[in-house]
Amino acid sequence: MREIVVAPKVIQNKIDGLKNTLDDQPLPLRASLLAQIGSHYRCLEKLEESENCLRKALEVFNSLKRIDAQIVTSIRLALTLHSKKKWTESEELYLNCIKKIESSQDSKVSSLLDFAYYNYARFLFEQKRYKTSLDFFIKALELRLIKGDIELINNTQIAINRLKELID
Repeated sequence: MREIVVAPKVIQNKIDGLKNTLDDQPLPLRASLLAQIGSHYRCLEKLEESENCLRKALEVFNSLKRIDAQIVTSIRLALTLHSKKKWTESEELYLNCIKKIESSQDSKVSSLLDFAYYNYARFLFEQKRYKTSLDFFIKALELRLIKGDIELINNTQIAINRLKELID
């Protein structure tokens, strides 16, 4: 259930373009750009670069007390650690993010719950913890149905269907 990169040169060009603008940006925007760069590096399987960018972005978001950005960046970091097979650290990040989101009264933060559930379900799938993975995909789907984003709904439904085939 990993992304398939069909245009690695395009992604590398995006990284290069973002990196060229970093120094001219205010700190919050620089952190956002670093997080984007880190995600792109993960897609290219440049996992050390991904982890470094995401950790730098996370430091800034922590210092700025931007909870929503901390959570998104932490989930992206968990995805990178997951790709590096750092299972324990990855799972701790996912669970910590889910706990923060579930206990938040901030609508910006609570709107991230489907994203957290979906990515944690993908992690569980790779761990062959299919039943628990299915539970989290279903939770993500329920929230995505409320949001009404057809692409996210379809992706989640595909994952659920695949898991049901494996479980049955």
